[in-house]
Amino acid sequence: MKNFTSKIIYPALCISIVLLIGCGINYSWQEYGSFSIANLYRTFFNVPQLWMLGIASISFVLLHYVIRHYNKTLQKKNPQKGQVITLLFSSWGVFLYVIGTTSVIKHDFGYISGELYWQYNQSHPLVFGLIGFIPFSILMGIIIQKMLDTELKNKQFSEELNKRNELLLNDVKERKLNEMKLKEAKKEALAGVKAKDQFLSNMSHEIRTPLNGIIGLVNIMSTTNLDEQQAKYLKNIQFSSEILMTLINQVLDISKINSEKLTLEHIDFDVNEVVDGAVNTFKGVAEEKGITLRSIFREQVPLRVCGDPIRLNQILLNILGNALKFTNEGGVDLIVNSKHTDDGPRLQFEINDTGIGIPDDKLDKIFESFEQASIETTREFGGSGLGLAISKELVELYGGNIKVESKVGKGTSFSFEIQLKPAKKLKSQKKPDQPIPYNFETGEIKVLIAEDNEVNRMVATITLEKLGFKTDVAVNGQEVIDKIFENEYDIILMDVRMPIMSGLDATRFIRNATEPPICNIPIIALSASTLPAEIQSCYDVGMNDHLPKPFKPQDLMKCFSKYFNNEKTDQSKN
Repeated sequence: MKNFTSKIIYPALCISIVLLIGCGINYSWQEYGSFSIANLYRTFFNVPQLWMLGIASISFVLLHYVIRHYNKTLQKKNPQKGQVITLLFSSWGVFLYVIGTTSVIKHDFGYISGELYWQYNQSHPLVFGLIGFIPFSILMGIIIQKMLDTELKNKQFSEELNKRNELLLNDVKERKLNEMKLKEAKKEALAGVKAKDQFLSNMSHEIRTPLNGIIGLVNIMSTTNLDEQQAKYLKNIQFSSEILMTLINQVLDISKINSEKLTLEHIDFDVNEVVDGAVNTFKGVAEEKGITLRSIFREQVPLRVCGDPIRLNQILLNILGNALKFTNEGGVDLIVNSKHTDDGPRLQFEINDTGIGIPDDKLDKIFESFEQASIETTREFGGSGLGLAISKELVELYGGNIKVESKVGKGTSFSFEIQLKPAKKLKSQKKPDQPIPYNFETGEIKVLIAEDNEVNRMVATITLEKLGFKTDVAVNGQEVIDKIFENEYDIILMDVRMPIMSGLDATRFIRNATEPPICNIPIIALSASTLPAEIQSCYDVGMNDHLPKPFKPQDLMKCFSKYFNNEKTDQSKN
């Protein structure tokens, strides 16, 4: 509108004023033969054409006012004021008609009457034009008002759109800021998880390393001649070390569960063997306390299923151990049942005891980490409060659920279900409790033991020599590399963490920078860590197997049996 006013209205107004003055001077000269202000004034009142030019000039002034009012109205955001424009144009049309008709009649007759008005309205062309100008001016007012209303609505819509765009931009900025904060929080969380895993790995290594020495020395001492008192002391040491190892494993398990890194295996196993193994573990404890411990199988329980026997055994050990700990009279029953589902057998376990029971207000807390029924319970019976929490998580990993019912002074009943799959293979015909035959001669096998801890090095050396192996030792990865070029070894027991050069770096060098047969020597990782990431790192550098500390002689022999047989030992003799 501002451009329209400056480019059209102002020039048209100037032209109409110049024409008005020029024509007025010209008519005054022709009428009176001379020019004066008085003659010019009289000419304006006597010549209708000058009236029309004057009206046109005033119309441009009016239009300028309307446009100015239009712009002010837009700025004030008041659409009701647009009605003034219609009223103004309508009044201007009527005013022009009255003034124009009056001036024409006055010019022609010198006086005005109603009869002359009627005649001129019917026959005079100029008056016809003035009459036609009235609806035109009204229409112009309506159009300009509609334009004003539309412009106001557009402006309001534009302003609202700008506000929404601004809100959207702010929302996008806030969202981006939140995303950045979320990324930072995720980064910090991952760093925290990594730091926690590293801490657990370090603590596991630092605790298992001396514990490996203790358990190893206890196992060695148990094979020597001991009197009754020494055997009793040694048994207590072994029991305490096993409790400590169980606690370490529980802390690592709850950490894996919390970080969602614990997974279940899917292998075929015998349900009876797992249940009997768990029950037999506590037979001695039950006999010492003078209570019964029984396992009861229903007829529909399948002999073999597919799942994770180690984790099932862990669940049973945790709940049975808990039941025996709090039962001093009566006994503990483990009842095994099963029901068929489309996904396979769903085993149902129920462990009933006649122990001290659990108060109703504590039933929901016993499955929380580091929680027990009461402080007095912890003081009297001990325990970390992790066993049931881990059992609950493992049962849920199995797609099952665990429940507990208890009455103080009468006993407690734990029940849980786990979803398993049918066994993939038929059960082998190997007799139960038959020792696994090792089809190789240990005396022909030379083992290089890489271990920086003196006690663990001694334990490993004595254990292997008692089994008949030839041994040699290295205290770091660099010594391993030096020795494999000086001597021949059939297998290497490699500690993962050693000074100067780690077991991982030494293995990487052997696999990538040596020639056969050195590069093909079987390397077994000896690690105090059981974290999946650390175990995987051993396989990534080329180690053949992983043996966690502390290890038992039978576990060592089982591992070695994968790489040796009579053919190998016979060839070595020849």
